[in-house]
Amino acid sequence: ADTEAIEQAGGSEVTQYRGRILPLVRLSHVLGRSSRPDGEKLQVIVYQTGSASVGLIVDEIIDIVEDAYEVHRTSGRSGIVGSAIIQERVTDILDVKTAIGQSGVDLFEDDSVLVGA
Repeated sequence: ADTEAIEQAGGSEVTQYRGRILPLVRLSHVLGRSSRPDGEKLQVIVYQTGSASVGLIVDEIIDIVEDAYEVHRTSGRSGIVGSAIIQERVTDILDVKTAIGQSGVDLFEDDSVLVGA
């Protein structure tokens, strides 16, 4: 997404996506990590559940895989379930429901969904 495409609505960052308003969540802000300075382009993962969608702004997309995993190390940090080995790399497992909820976006009505981060 181009940084110029980001707009404000209801005090939150949004962008137009497929004829709808897509709320944006900067994961670096939610997780309390420093982020890289914004360039002209942002890396956005569009997450959809039911008919609702949210754009997760990340610093970098290394790879997107579907894999079974076992959490080897739990985390006390809000928004992170723990760490697992995925494709021979230690990967933090994001608690999507908590991370998005901390941003103020109300997207979920049912159980948590987990995504590697």
